[in-house]
Amino acid sequence: IVTQPLPPLAYDIPKALLYSMGRLLAAFVLSLIWTIPMAIFIVENQKAQRFLIPFFEVAAAIPATALFPVIVLLVIQFTGDLNFGSILLLTTGMQWYLLFNAIIGTRKLSGDLELVAKSFHIRGWPYYKNFLLPAMAPSLITGTMVAFGGGWNALFVSEYIVYGDKVYSAFGMGSLLSIAVYKLGSFKLIFLVLAAMIAAIFLVHRFVLRRLFNYAVRKYRMDY
Repeated sequence: IVTQPLPPLAYDIPKALLYSMGRLLAAFVLSLIWTIPMAIFIVENQKAQRFLIPFFEVAAAIPATALFPVIVLLVIQFTGDLNFGSILLLTTGMQWYLLFNAIIGTRKLSGDLELVAKSFHIRGWPYYKNFLLPAMAPSLITGTMVAFGGGWNALFVSEYIVYGDKVYSAFGMGSLLSIAVYKLGSFKLIFLVLAAMIAAIFLVHRFVLRRLFNYAVRKYRMDY
């Protein structure tokens, strides 16, 4: 029986998967840096809610891919490289899930717990650490699950972009898949890339995100 050899790029799949997951994690951290403080600010300020929530709802309704040309244009003009641009593109596909779930989680803090905090004059970091962030945790992890789904979707168009007469790419699963489709036309490579991504998504969701969610629900539930 003669078996066909694997396409040469198939051996780059494990490394490409690490690069793509690294970009997803970087985009996730960038999203958290501004969404958590913003969610807290919105919930704690009634005036801000009337303006910011409708504004963010409209902004979130704009497809992330609609912003890609602007981001790509700016990043390529200043850096000539797509690596950082890819992270920014992924951030646009992840941040809104985190923001709205963080707002929902912050609102779950019960009035009784807020009264306890005020009675004992608990403010600042102790208040956020012991009351607000635990209330936010389950919803934020739910947002994380959805955000990573959005990030994987954006990965295909964030790592391989044609701009003008040039192709800009960042090594990863998205660029491998684009090369397999548009340049090589290799069904075997397409299948291997997709299979590796599906396996990675399943493993991360099943053994990391799902366990974090169950832990947060058990430890930080606010309904007793």
